[in-house]
Amino acid sequence: MASGTTDRKLDACCLTEYRPLPGTPSGQIIKIAGIDTYHILGKNETSKGKAIVLLTDIFGLTKNPRMTADEVSEKSGFDVYVPDLFNGDPVPTSVLEGMPEAPNEARSIGAKLRFVGKFVTSLGPWMFRHRQAVTLPIVEKFFKALRSEKGVTR
Repeated sequence: MASGTTDRKLDACCLTEYRPLPGTPSGQIIKIAGIDTYHILGKNETSKGKAIVLLTDIFGLTKNPRMTADEVSEKSGFDVYVPDLFNGDPVPTSVLEGMPEAPNEARSIGAKLRFVGKFVTSLGPWMFRHRQAVTLPIVEKFFKALRSEKGVTR
């Protein structure tokens, strides 16, 4: 959610490599229901009891979701929480190495096979470890604890 990001720029970025957003996250990592969670405190006093929860992509609780949470909190005034649903086991950003530079880029059969092989051998086991049956109970536990521990009602 970097300011000025367009869909086209985002696509190009995500196709080639992980690029951290500029800045330094200003929130902190706290535990909610035993889950490491990035938290940035909102500045709007009338928003107490309300929060925004951002869920990460497959790359987990990297700098980018933290910077996004900071920006969302700054613009909305709400507390923002980003739980680490993968318990420190995100897909490594190195999985993007060998990704085509542009959609429909011509590549050799060997390059395609190497990429698919790496992708399947690294992403397949990860997807099994973090399938819906494993991750959904974590999400439910997080939201229940957010309500009871932090008094979030909305």
